[in-house]
Amino acid sequence: MSVQTVLPNVFLERNNAFRLKYRKLSDESLIGSMMSAAQTYDAMHLLLRAMFEAKADLSGPALKRGLENLPRRYAGVVTTYDKPFSATDHDAISANMLWLGTWRKGTRAYFYAEDAKRASKIRVKE
Repeated sequence: MSVQTVLPNVFLERNNAFRLKYRKLSDESLIGSMMSAAQTYDAMHLLLRAMFEAKADLSGPALKRGLENLPRRYAGVVTTYDKPFSATDHDAISANMLWLGTWRKGTRAYFYAEDAKRASKIRVKE
């Protein structure tokens, strides 16, 4: 059992599309760590958006300002990010977005059955 921000879910279009694209690019039949892959994918998209906000200045402070002032929502794999960062908050997720998951015999699942039932609704940062 481990804490997860994302688990494979065929009922979430973004989640399923990410898994299918990943499978085309990798020899892995299962993503070794879906949470790591999905969070990295989302982080790169958020960073790219911050780079556009920073224009030609790609210094650390300019990228930080860009990340803290993203003008549009981003529909990622883990969640929909709407102002994921601010000058005082540098965590793109919050506790309500965490799941307990298991990995048994190559199958990942939600630890609690009620979480699996609620998992088709994307949780957003509180």
